[in-house]
Amino acid sequence: MNYFPDEVLEHVFDFLTSHRDRNTVSLVCKSWFKVEKWSRRRVFVGNCYAISPERLIARFPRVRALTLKGKPHFADFNLVPPDWGGFVYPWIEAMAKSNIGLEELRLKRMVVSNEGLELLARSFVNFKSLVLVSCEGLPPMDLQPLLQIAVSLFFPIGKLSELNHQDIGNRFSFLFPDLKDPYGSGEQRVKDFCLTLHMVVGFLESLNLQENEVEDRKGQWLSCFPDSCTSLVSLNFACLKGEVNLTALERLVARCPNLKSLRLNRAVPLDALQRILMHAPQLVDLGTGSYVHDPDAETVNNL
Repeated sequence: MNYFPDEVLEHVFDFLTSHRDRNTVSLVCKSWFKVEKWSRRRVFVGNCYAISPERLIARFPRVRALTLKGKPHFADFNLVPPDWGGFVYPWIEAMAKSNIGLEELRLKRMVVSNEGLELLARSFVNFKSLVLVSCEGLPPMDLQPLLQIAVSLFFPIGKLSELNHQDIGNRFSFLFPDLKDPYGSGEQRVKDFCLTLHMVVGFLESLNLQENEVEDRKGQWLSCFPDSCTSLVSLNFACLKGEVNLTALERLVARCPNLKSLRLNRAVPLDALQRILMHAPQLVDLGTGSYVHDPDAETVNNL
């Protein structure tokens, strides 16, 4: 029998951070089940086929952070058929139709499509964190959908309205390689793209690319973050193998005072790493590529 108001139980349940503990309290009685249903904000799904998206949304209609795992671990060793599944698009589509306030999405060994990421950018106003671990489906279109999300999250509508069409084309034309004339017939498409994405997405705090095979167009995606971007808390692009726009990276790190975690790829040299550390003394988690230790090297001594 429950002698406490639901509001009190919700505050008590907030102290239960383990998914297993939350599942357990929901089995105590019907009233606890109901309270746990409406108070659960973070949900972990260890197998994306263990439950349907519609059933999960009905069970936890106020979910804010969702972790999804797709293919089993031995998929990393090419022991899973290529048509096994693990598509994230049905999940994003179901959540978009239900109008839930999703803020964080963590995916592992899922198949991610351009359409899925674009729908994610359009559908969730307060979206803040995207984490991809060992996901598939990104290489054919490079980082374009991720860049679309990043641009929408960071570009202030006032600043964008001040740009002329040529400025917009110059800044974002490389996102549209199929446009022959970004200032002519494609001009409105680029402008509408930027305006629409900005109006429907909030401020990104975390962008984590881990163990994904992504083609990064020589690091130019970093230049998509405008000068107004100051909200990053975590940035991880260690899996990228291409060159890095060091100037854009240093400027981005310098203007994000809350940046705590930074994982770099091997293309960032030691001298650039020294400058980055000077710009971000608040870092508590730093990942770098591998270097050959030379105790006499000036860059090593300076670092």
